Amino acid sequence: MELEDCAFPLLQGIVPTASLAKGFKGANCLIALNNAKSVPADRWFAMTMLDQNRASTQLAKKAVVDISAASAANAVVGTVRRLTTPTPAGDYFSVGVQSDGAYGIEKGLIYSFPIRSDGENWSVVPCLPVNDFSRSKLTATENELKEEKALVATLLPQ
Repeated sequence: MELEDCAFPLLQGIVPTASLAKGFKGANCLIALNNAKSVPADRWFAMTMLDQNRASTQLAKKAVVDISAASAANAVVGTVRRLTTPTPAGDYFSVGVQSDGAYGIEKGLIYSFPIRSDGENWSVVPCLPVNDFSRSKLTATENELKEEKALVATLLPQ
């Protein structure tokens, strides 16, 4: 859901490849590199493309980090906005909150529930219909969260 809600088109136009040899007809010439030793053209293109690809890769890695941070920030801003703005009638949104036992989820577990807000207070939407397939997925997610909670508990000082 976060990918749908928070995806940014920041990678648009970033292509981690270079096509410097476009239109180049052969490697049987030398290219002088500003008062440096002459280098065969095919080797110069290979070195240049390697440098370009390395730079493109570094740029792409930075963009991924930027997108992850922007996505998380956008998720926080969107959630705060939805929690502080009255939810339209008949609508709701998902937020990870501490379970009070709603939908049969273990009390105290942080779980994503359907939420409504009046702009000042929020509450879990009660009694939405849950079919057998959805119940199996809710239970599977709950069990995974319980396992993760137990694993983290072993890492914390007693």
